[in-house]
Amino acid sequence: MAKTVIEEVREGRVPDEVKAVARREGVNEGKLARRIASGRAILIRNVKLPDKVSAVGLGLTTKVNVNIGTSSEVVSLEAELEKVRIANKWGDTLMDLSTGGDLDEIRRTIIGESKLPVGTVPTYQAFIDSFKKKGGGATLRRMSSLMWLRDI
Repeated sequence: MAKTVIEEVREGRVPDEVKAVARREGVNEGKLARRIASGRAILIRNVKLPDKVSAVGLGLTTKVNVNIGTSSEVVSLEAELEKVRIANKWGDTLMDLSTGGDLDEIRRTIIGESKLPVGTVPTYQAFIDSFKKKGGGATLRRMSSLMWLRDI
């Protein structure tokens, strides 16, 4: 079974993708490998584009992360796809923060259109699905002079 990048760097090897990112970032490949091994840097990629690897973390360049997503108020997949096209041109990473509409379909379509690594927040969907099924959620109530989160 193939080893993960973190397993390889922890064993003292520097995989090709780490070398490529180090060259692009202008950092020493051994130093980047040690930072990955210690959790101070990570490699990110879009599985559809395995050659486009990026890294975030200590000592690396700042990345442009584009946040997009539908809401319970506005669900327009076409508007989100236009944002994906703009992100593909100008961004480094993409985060889908959708909370409205058919979240599975929205996520699949956004990932399908993106040329960037895409992050999602599955806990949003879990909370929304739970709320729909059980009518649960959270409310804020005032106690003393502080606001506290209380489960219903």
